[in-house]
Amino acid sequence: MAININLLVLDPVETEISREDVKHVYDFFKYTHNYWQEGKYRMERKQYERACFTYQGKDVFRFYTGLIPKLKEWCEKKNITVTVKQDEINIPHNDKPSLPPFGEFEDFEQDQKTLMEIALTKKRGCIKAPTGIGKTAIELGLFSCFPNSNLLLLCHTKGIIQQTAKIIKDLGWGEPQIIGAGNKISRPNKRIVLATIQSFAKLPVDSYIDYFDVVIVDEAHRVSGFDTLYCKVLSKIIAPYRWGFSATYPDDEEAVLCYEGLLGGIIGEVKIKEAMSLGRIAKSHVIIVKLPMQYNIREQKKWDMVEELGIIYNQTRHSKTIEIVEHVVNLDQTVLILVNKKQHGWFLQEKFFNTFKEELPFVTGEVPNTERQKIKARLISKEVPFCMATNAWREGIDIPNLNNIIIAGGGKDEIPVLQGIGRGFRRTWEKDSFTIWDFFDPSHYYLV
Repeated sequence: MAININLLVLDPVETEISREDVKHVYDFFKYTHNYWQEGKYRMERKQYERACFTYQGKDVFRFYTGLIPKLKEWCEKKNITVTVKQDEINIPHNDKPSLPPFGEFEDFEQDQKTLMEIALTKKRGCIKAPTGIGKTAIELGLFSCFPNSNLLLLCHTKGIIQQTAKIIKDLGWGEPQIIGAGNKISRPNKRIVLATIQSFAKLPVDSYIDYFDVVIVDEAHRVSGFDTLYCKVLSKIIAPYRWGFSATYPDDEEAVLCYEGLLGGIIGEVKIKEAMSLGRIAKSHVIIVKLPMQYNIREQKKWDMVEELGIIYNQTRHSKTIEIVEHVVNLDQTVLILVNKKQHGWFLQEKFFNTFKEELPFVTGEVPNTERQKIKARLISKEVPFCMATNAWREGIDIPNLNNIIIAGGGKDEIPVLQGIGRGFRRTWEKDSFTIWDFFDPSHYYLV
């Protein structure tokens, strides 16, 4: 017997399906929710099953509209026919985009133009491209296609906002409204709004629910779960044009459903090797430094102790890190050291000072943005060719002349690793490659 289900698109956020039809597709909406709990020897992952419905009523269920393409693919494999209707009353369409040459921009590369054309055609989705490909230019190029619309750029850090605001002013678009970065705003009131998600999420929903026609999420891999601030905001904004930009894409089951439901799937991608072959980003070289076996680390049972002995307090690792810094600085190159914990950075600072009798600049979340900008300027000018940072500089920081990145804090999670090394991909007239330094430590299987 042929099965047909009907979907009613209420708006760019939610779609409705009858309770009768849900029983045929319920398995599609199921996912495994993960959380961590203290175990006998280490933190242990716990799981339970959820379904990603936004509403479950007596007669109808609702889910995020962006999941429709994935649902249709799933239904096709199950021989289920899908009929989609739209409630045009609730679908805002205040402005239609102008097509190339994309407003005031003239110097786009062909791959950038292609990505913008895809985005405008699809209306929503993810642009996956490495750092250095010109992501900000693409974002603002899309903005320029909507000269009469209200536009929102959501970011995770104020550094991205300030960099983008400067470009907008240099383009002659006027002063954008900045929400966050020290500005206390009660509601959006300008055509172009740049906001940190932390500050924007504090605004009353009625101040932005139907205010924007276009929303772009920078570093969109952070749209990673139904309990995040991004989900709280994007599930309320009914902007019909919505795009995410990131060098990475989530692989967690819940993160994918959340991302695609609120923004959409991958609609355009530039792979790292492709970007390198086109000369769009710098080529990367990887050097693995082997550390000696330390048996006191192998005996540990919990990750916390392994991290303390193997990374944070490991004098051998610290010495090798400082040796690399000395080597590259002697070559007249710049270097950024990435650590995960502040304590690790403090020990490296002490080791560095004892070796060079100089201060190693260290950027953490507590460092004021004005000080971060000074450190960045000194690094770019090579006044100080070395710097260290926590996650505060893994994203949204542009250091074009960066020659070396040392992954001193380790880690195997793909997203932070790729975001971190992405700082070196920027290509300049005097730099076409950079080096990634990592460590192989055989002392414990966690470190391996």
